[in-house]
Amino acid sequence: MHELDPAAWNDVLATNLTGAFLVTRARAPGMIRRKSGSIVFISSTAGKRGDPRGSAYCASKFGMMGLAHSLLYEVRRHDIRVVVVSPSSIDTGREAPTPDS
Repeated sequence: MHELDPAAWNDVLATNLTGAFLVTRARAPGMIRRKSGSIVFISSTAGKRGDPRGSAYCASKFGMMGLAHSLLYEVRRHDIRVVVVSPSSIDTGREAPTPDS
């Protein structure tokens, strides 16, 4: 983490966490009016446990889990479901990128 450029940190959080927030914020009012809907977040097992060299990614996915959990309490009275899918990692045979790549 100490070698991670703050701009890279911001990019990961903007994509994974702020992006989920903005899409949900845009679509939730219509679901609330209809009293129906499902909000599905795609997280990762990295949102459940830390991973070396993945501080920004893990932080964004842990944040997504918190966002989803809080959102569930906010929208369930409107019959809106909130689901988080957390796929595991897949060995692609390629090494994960480093902060310098």
